[in-house]
Amino acid sequence: MKSVKGLSDIQDFFNWMWAVDPRLASRLNDLHDYYRRACKQAARSAATYGDFSFTVDDRYRVDVRDQNHSLELGLFHINGCDSSVISWSSSEMVLVLEMTTHSVVVKGIKTAEDFIAEYQRLLVLYRAAFQKATAGE
Repeated sequence: MKSVKGLSDIQDFFNWMWAVDPRLASRLNDLHDYYRRACKQAARSAATYGDFSFTVDDRYRVDVRDQNHSLELGLFHINGCDSSVISWSSSEMVLVLEMTTHSVVVKGIKTAEDFIAEYQRLLVLYRAAFQKATAGE
């Protein structure tokens, strides 16, 4: 089995998966296409009062939406001219964890201690950016 070392985004993962198991890669690709379409549809949904965005660590954009008094948080990786959807969540904890998981892979972090340090760093940056975007509300 080939190593998964060095995978930094979904495209790297799919390239690896096609080399390992094309049948499974095809099924996963279909599921991922469905997920991306659902995320795009959610991103196009009508904006409501109180919606806003902010940037964390100059690498991630967070879109905050209030849908019928239910908080929706979109996490996007800012990569030049495009923003790739990482996840949608209704929980800040899950959102920061998704951000950390992506960051850990990109940075090549390998130890639990470094993972925790990265989570703490991103959590502090997330909270500061959220406070700034909401003017400390």
